[in-house]
Amino acid sequence: MKKILFLIILALFILSQSNVRAQKPTEQELKKKMHELGYAGQLDKAQELLGQKEAGSPSTPADGWDGTSLMLSLFWGSIGTGYFIYGKKQARVLFLVCGIGLCLFPMFISSNLWSLILGLGMTIAPFKLDV
Repeated sequence: MKKILFLIILALFILSQSNVRAQKPTEQELKKKMHELGYAGQLDKAQELLGQKEAGSPSTPADGWDGTSLMLSLFWGSIGTGYFIYGKKQARVLFLVCGIGLCLFPMFISSNLWSLILGLGMTIAPFKLDV
């Protein structure tokens, strides 16, 4: 019994000292793998397989629709909807026009800075201008 226990301990010691250890992946490798498994990584791989993109080139949204611009569009659209309904019910032309503008301009403006400037301008305009 002692011989078997000694052989098991010796075998475990030898296996633990061998160079066949699994290495921990680095943070960079984990980020790369996470990107490959995500939606953007799958699109990159599909474009690479179709020959539309070179391997390893960074992915950017071609039409400018990133998360920030989508959230700004949703924000301006909801304010525009409120302005439109208010302007229609109260017969206030400036609220009606600014409401339509707030709903439509995000479809044509892709820059976040310009979206912020135009959105704030059309949001404040009905209160500052008296038509």
